[in-house]
Amino acid sequence: MKYLALILLVLSANANAYMESTTMDGSKIILTLNECEGFHDAYQAFITKDSSVLSFGCWKADRKSIIVLWDKKDLMHYSFKEFKLK
Repeated sequence: MKYLALILLVLSANANAYMESTTMDGSKIILTLNECEGFHDAYQAFITKDSSVLSFGCWKADRKSIIVLWDKKDLMHYSFKEFKLK
């Protein structure tokens, strides 16, 4: 049941993708416009590879970059240039 929920979450994230970036190892960072629970003005983010979700996070943009707090507690800043609108 847990795997089914993850699969549905990935399918939903891909369907609601707002921006996407491909990393050097071929993983995709997907930013959605789905609200992130527990965060004000933040949205869901995912890292996927080979149809598997590797990491979840919450993102928001500031004037200079996209900021993502990943589930492993990594806070990352990404350039807007790294992403393409879907």
